[in-house]
Amino acid sequence: MKRFTTVALATMALATAATAQVRWNPENSWATDNGATILQVGEDGKSAVNKLVRQDNGNWRADIRYAATANLTEAEPYFVAQITTDGCAWNLNDFKFEFMLQRKVSEGLNEDGSVKWSGNTDSFHEEYPSFVGDKFKVVDQYEADLYQLLGSSVMNGEDEVYTEDVIVIDLNKVKATDEDKTQGLLFSAGDVHFPNLNAFQTIVEPDAEGMGGVQQRSWMGFVCIAPGATVTVDQPTFTIHYTGTVEDSSDALTVCEDYYNGDGGKEVREGDVESVEGVVSDSFNVYLKNGRTVVALGAEKTEAYTTDGRLVAQGGETLELPAGLYLVKATKNGVVKTVKAMAR
Repeated sequence: MKRFTTVALATMALATAATAQVRWNPENSWATDNGATILQVGEDGKSAVNKLVRQDNGNWRADIRYAATANLTEAEPYFVAQITTDGCAWNLNDFKFEFMLQRKVSEGLNEDGSVKWSGNTDSFHEEYPSFVGDKFKVVDQYEADLYQLLGSSVMNGEDEVYTEDVIVIDLNKVKATDEDKTQGLLFSAGDVHFPNLNAFQTIVEPDAEGMGGVQQRSWMGFVCIAPGATVTVDQPTFTIHYTGTVEDSSDALTVCEDYYNGDGGKEVREGDVESVEGVVSDSFNVYLKNGRTVVALGAEKTEAYTTDGRLVAQGGETLELPAGLYLVKATKNGVVKTVKAMAR
């Protein structure tokens, strides 16, 4: 059964929509040497489909590396990505986000007159700090928020397997490579220009003595793995819908929904609102945050019932649930949406 993707999202007037200074097309690159293969944005101008490849261990995998240069700012330290699956499922508690930024500094000249670059790509430099270039788990190590769109799932036989859709990563959790491996060093010197460089390139030229030079390679991306047991089609895929940054993690769902309902498909900077149209609609979505918190944007009332009809919790836009299976009923502008939720 095809997994339902995000097709009927809550919207709001543009004047009340969350804004994001950095948005870019969902491009994918995986490079060899200095080249890059980019997964093109689809006909809808908003999404890109990433095909998975079967691995020897039975899992399916296709890493996503964004072929985009971004200016990451202290004002918007939350990185947002919306990724849905088709014919498979993933669990981001197990998989990783790659924030790769490595630098070399010049250390003089070799005997032949060429520049001598430091061999340790994680070397620390006060003016040009580097960051750990490993692939870290989005939950355990980046403490990311994960939002599951309730009502969307993939069937594995008679079993219904849920996956997360929206990933929100606090960039202050990026691990630095100073002497103490201090977290939160990303913005220690202010805003960060983050270019997509597939191989080491010189970003600061060394002087005549070969000193003061800096080389860098950098990219961001996800490790996308679908366990073989969840694959239900011949060609499972991941679809990248939105990538951007927001001021507060609570804005993540709003910008994803605005992006879907607007024109999308091009980079948006502050003051440029042409690609995010305000669409007024009574339709809305219900999400499960981190496996335990129901989120229904704009809902006046949210209720959770056991499968035998007993009311166990009620609230407004958010509702905390103990572990268990529930029927969740959310009401917004007189419209009622009922979905099933499995709280962990």
